Amino acid sequence: MITEKGILPVGIERDGQVHREFEVRPALVDDAISVAQEHTALELRNEVYYGVCLAAKQVVRIGEITPVFVSHIRALTDLDFKEIGAARKRLEKRLLSFRNDEGKGERSAKSRPVGEDKGSEEAASLAPETSDTDGDGA
Repeated sequence: MITEKGILPVGIERDGQVHREFEVRPALVDDAISVAQEHTALELRNEVYYGVCLAAKQVVRIGEITPVFVSHIRALTDLDFKEIGAARKRLEKRLLSFRNDEGKGERSAKSRPVGEDKGSEEAASLAPETSDTDGDGA
């Protein structure tokens, strides 16, 4: 799975150690479902709180802190939370770029439509080229 890593400006202190390195993964639809199931409707009306809950689902680790819970995200400074938000945006751009670049190269056997095999691809490449001209060379 593609992830994005970063360093928090301030970090979280836990057991006498400051944790600043973090890693985030892409957001999943399941994250939104889990947040809705785990929190009350009153809590979820607050957009900031909802964003914090979603961020907690995406953050894989903060230093050696894993799993990351809402309480960990709530303990971050605003600077740290903004850094995680920036990493989430970078990850989203990378993910979109990765998926767009993937389709630009030659299709792999995995990405071929069902029923299309390498043999038919080779046969098509050996077929004579046709022209849209009417034979007068124009």
